[in-house]
Amino acid sequence: MEGRILIDRICPANSKPCHSVYLGAMSLGGNKKVFFRFLVYDDRYEGAETAVALRSPGGEQDSGGSFRCADMQKWPVDHVPITVSHVAAIVAATFLMPSLTLEETGKGKQILEIGLGGGNYDMRLHKMKPYVNITVVEIDPTMVKMAYKWFGVVDSETHHTIVQDGKEFLEQAYNQERKFDIVVIDACASYSSPLLCPADPFQDAIILRKVKKMLTKTGTLIVDLLSTDHTETGNYVWKKDNIVVTCTTMSLSDISDLAFHFDNRLATIISTLRLNYILDVAYTTMLHAK
Repeated sequence: MEGRILIDRICPANSKPCHSVYLGAMSLGGNKKVFFRFLVYDDRYEGAETAVALRSPGGEQDSGGSFRCADMQKWPVDHVPITVSHVAAIVAATFLMPSLTLEETGKGKQILEIGLGGGNYDMRLHKMKPYVNITVVEIDPTMVKMAYKWFGVVDSETHHTIVQDGKEFLEQAYNQERKFDIVVIDACASYSSPLLCPADPFQDAIILRKVKKMLTKTGTLIVDLLSTDHTETGNYVWKKDNIVVTCTTMSLSDISDLAFHFDNRLATIISTLRLNYILDVAYTTMLHAK
């Protein structure tokens, strides 16, 4: 990242940390420079909570590529380039199983995401698959406000943002016998927790069993796993920032070589979505839920 400029800061009335939004620049895919907005929590000192690329409306940069803060505050968000590696991994994981394929429109499919952040995942998917019904649940109203204001999150007939405790939403959805084709858990705790992602409520075996029952026959659960304690996730965390775990209830017994099959499938997805530039520090692991 090439420097940063503070453009907004909100401190909630309760004891939660302040949210700061910055402008910055980084190189993606070789020498391509991308300007972006990113958000930082006061209690998280390592990296940004979320980041989105910006699209120049034209005439905003001089010949040397420099920019003025006032100009970039007006730039619209571009959800196509993904600037966060674990989000790219979640996008790729979305298409690993028949829950949702790259080829279909996905009309009628139901996706639930717990944890909005800046809307990186859901808005990228909404842009790709506008007929897929996406519901995002976020516990922090300040985060939702920031996402609307700075990160290009827009609700529509097929994209819904709900301010609610994610665990409570899952309990209600389970009691209502709702079904989802894909459930994404990307809700994290503070940096004081050894296992940062997922947050404690989503490590509960009872909740996870209920999520399993809410999945369709070809349904998939995708979980972002991030540890600040190397002993929590084994040696892998020394090499990777995030581990994205994909769980399915489908029978995979008819696939002779699972590793080969999913390696090829993942490579095709990454190539088709042009995620090669960002997927160098995140990977996807397949698990079969029994």
